[in-house]
Amino acid sequence: MNKTPFLKASIVTDLGFGDSGKGLVVDYLCSKIDSWALPLVVRMNSGHQVGHTVIHNGEKHTFSNFGSGTLRGIPTYYGKNTVMYPYGFMNELATLSREPSVIYHPLAMVATPYDVAWNQTLEEANEHGSVGVGYGATVTRNMDGVGLSVKDLFNDWVTVTKLQGIRDYYRDKATRAGNYENYLAVLRENVQPENVIPSFKDVVSFIDVARLEDLIVTHDNLIFEGNQGICLDKFEGFYPHLTWADCTSRSALDWLSNKEADIEIFYVTRAYQNRHGNGPMSSDRIVDLINTKEEINVPNKWQGTMRTRRLDLDLLKWALTTDHAYFPENL
Repeated sequence: MNKTPFLKASIVTDLGFGDSGKGLVVDYLCSKIDSWALPLVVRMNSGHQVGHTVIHNGEKHTFSNFGSGTLRGIPTYYGKNTVMYPYGFMNELATLSREPSVIYHPLAMVATPYDVAWNQTLEEANEHGSVGVGYGATVTRNMDGVGLSVKDLFNDWVTVTKLQGIRDYYRDKATRAGNYENYLAVLRENVQPENVIPSFKDVVSFIDVARLEDLIVTHDNLIFEGNQGICLDKFEGFYPHLTWADCTSRSALDWLSNKEADIEIFYVTRAYQNRHGNGPMSSDRIVDLINTKEEINVPNKWQGTMRTRRLDLDLLKWALTTDHAYFPENL
């Protein structure tokens, strides 16, 4: 049996409700990599609903479909528990100053216009703070056994046939919920599937498919770019205002547990507590921000206005304790 290559691994994890600067930290770590190293930014969870902002050589970009090392030419890997939205991928690709290198696990999930429309239909009623791009809907659809994955995109007939099944899945789901007309209106008004579907064919020209195990032979410095924050974790967050993703360091550590690796974890937080939507916050003391010229979390239809409160050190300690509880026994 071949010995696992030695790895350098950095894990970036948000202790709060997200939006704490994970992209900046990932970009900084990328800037410190030795010139002889072979780095890879790894996304183990979540997907295209993130917004990680980086400023590099005067260029500012908010990454949703690509890793935060992209402006430095560092490739991104998306694991099987992530979601890719071809339409969003192609739109963001058109705004980049360089063509990125992106690799997906073959079983990474694919979001569709139908997932986006269902997400937006529910969010109009619930106002949980969702970004409204179909991430959670895609995850729950797959849990219901109605799948579409990255490997499928390389076969046109498979893609079209599965998209038809997904269309019917949401038609039946919305009809049972009594809001089919609302769902259909959102689908027609905001998503425009006739403009989105071609991207499902175009995107395969810009991606590769592989397993992370196969990539560590040629990439020995892994930077795991976290998603959202521990306070939004699908198990540890505060229902119903949470995400459908793991937000702790667990996925990265579980994958690394049988590898020979030098591991560092970088926990991030703002100097104050912040979150979107109507979810609870552990402090009532409002914080008024100044010098917000570079703040990208501006009010929008789906997330509303970002709320800010005094930093809660006890909540940060809870988040740290929670993350440590998920450490594998052999680390």
